[in-house]
Amino acid sequence: MTRVMLSSVLVLVFTIAAAGEEELVAEIPWSQRDGQADPNRGEVQADGTLLVEGSAADPESVGLAALESPGITKPVYAIRGEVRYSDVSPGTHLEMWSYFPDGGHYYSRTLAGGGLMQSLEGTSSWREFALPFYAKPGDPPPTKLELNLVLSGPGRVELRPLRLVEYDAGEDPVRATGAWWGDRTGGMIGGVLGAVMGCFGALIGTLAGTGRGRSVVLVLLPATGCLGVVLFGMGTVALALGQPYGVFYPLVLTGLIAGILGFALLPGVRRRYEQIELRRMVAIDA
Repeated sequence: MTRVMLSSVLVLVFTIAAAGEEELVAEIPWSQRDGQADPNRGEVQADGTLLVEGSAADPESVGLAALESPGITKPVYAIRGEVRYSDVSPGTHLEMWSYFPDGGHYYSRTLAGGGLMQSLEGTSSWREFALPFYAKPGDPPPTKLELNLVLSGPGRVELRPLRLVEYDAGEDPVRATGAWWGDRTGGMIGGVLGAVMGCFGALIGTLAGTGRGRSVVLVLLPATGCLGVVLFGMGTVALALGQPYGVFYPLVLTGLIAGILGFALLPGVRRRYEQIELRRMVAIDA
C-alpha cells in the first residue's frame, strides 16, 4: 500500500509537470519590422538584437511589433523572448495587446515581482520573459497582436528576436526554459500535494481518535513520512540544480511538513492504540 500511494502521488506530480509543451506559431525577427507602430524607433544591431533607449522624463510607449492574423489556433498563447537592460527606471515593462473579432482587446504586461513576467527595472543580463494570454476553449482566436515597450524614463533595453508560441488549455506558458515546470504549475502541484496531505491527516486523525483502523493508520503515517522525504529530496535537488522558486519551493515545503508529521506522530499514535487495546483487555477481564 505504501508503494502504491507513493507511486500515485509522484505520478500525479509529474503528470501536472508535463503540461506546458509549446508549439511555435511564428518567429519575430527584428530585421522585418513592417507594419509596426514605431518602425523607426530603436536600432537593429549587427547581431540581430533590437536596441531601444529611453530619454524622456515622461512615460513613453514604443511599438515594437504588430502581427496581423497571427495564426493562433489554441486557447493559450504567448510571446516569448530574451531581454537585457541597464539603468532602467522603475515601472518599465513590456506589454502585449490581443485584439479579437468582437472588438474586445486585452493586455498582458511584465509587471510581476519575479519569474518570466518580471518587470524591467534597474540592470539585468539576458533573461527570459513571457507575455501570455489565456482564452477559453472555443473562443475565436485573436485577429491581431501588438507588442509594446513602455519606458517610464531613461534606460537602455535590448531584445533578441522573439517567437509566438501556443499551448493547449491548462498548459503553462510561463515555464522557463530548462525548468521542470512553471510558477503556475508549481502552484497547482503545491495545491494538490497540500490537499493530499490534508486528506491523509484528516483520515489519520479521525481513525486514531476513535481507536479504529489501526492497520490503515500505521501504514499511512510512515507512508506519509516517506513521501515527505522523497519530495524534500526532489526539492533539494531542484534547488541545487538552480531550478526556479516555483519548482523547488512546493516540493521542499510539502516534503518537510509531510516528513516531520509522518514520522513525529507515529510513536504517539502507536501508544494511543496500545492504550486503547489495554483498556479493552482490562474491560474483558473485568
